[in-house]
Amino acid sequence: MFRQLEEFLYPQSLSEAVQKKHEYAEAAAPIAGGTEIVPNLPPNIRCLIDVTRLGLDYIEEESEILRIGATTTMHQVAISPAVAKFANGVLSSSCCQGWPTEVRNTATLGGNVVGAGPFADSPPALLVLDAEVVIARLEGDETLPIQEFFLDYRRTAVGQGILREIRIPRPPIHARGAFLKFARSQVDQALVNLAVMVELEKGVCSKVRVALGAIGRTPQRLLEAERALVDKPLHLECIENVVSIVTELVDPVLDLRASADYRRELAGVLTRRALHQIAS
Repeated sequence: MFRQLEEFLYPQSLSEAVQKKHEYAEAAAPIAGGTEIVPNLPPNIRCLIDVTRLGLDYIEEESEILRIGATTTMHQVAISPAVAKFANGVLSSSCCQGWPTEVRNTATLGGNVVGAGPFADSPPALLVLDAEVVIARLEGDETLPIQEFFLDYRRTAVGQGILREIRIPRPPIHARGAFLKFARSQVDQALVNLAVMVELEKGVCSKVRVALGAIGRTPQRLLEAERALVDKPLHLECIENVVSIVTELVDPVLDLRASADYRRELAGVLTRRALHQIAS
């Protein structure tokens, strides 16, 4: 499978890794856990760049942000007390629910994000948390909102750079979040996944984020559904209104695992469950 490779690099620094990525352009790919790229190595890849020795496996809590290095494993994120404090642990819950321990201990958050798989679980959670990505480039670091990172099916804005870290602004203490995933079994990819974050002030929603995965070519926020809840209480009629908007908005992909209509129905069901979970 790796006969196509010309080079497997163990860089001594991130700048060396970026230089090599720039040299090979689209024919080079970073590798850490390898759970995403090894089973599906693109035919154009001629160089793999191992980034596991560059000190990018960290979770650092600062006064206003949480910084998570790109090679931090999904298990480290899932069990981190710092991550769990952010909006009821919405990101913790999204880190490979049901995956075998061996995979969770190998797969990295950066790989889950850069892989841009439409069924990945962490991107919807990062979208509702208003996360940012930091990309190391030849000319220096570039910071992008996560909303601008996912361009198309398995295409991101990382380009010839390398993902350094993910930054999450600290949500207010009254922010509540939920992540839900529906799959045929615990170890299957999601048929639909959903993350929601709501900031409640005196029983009224002051800020709302709703993001869906496994629906389209990229994870997506549902802005119209978010606006429908702003300045509203989390009462039954308001929740049902949002559910109706979600089911009207989504245009699900069709594959062998589920029909578009089934995914549309699931999107509404998960939205209802998440909002009731937050309300309670």
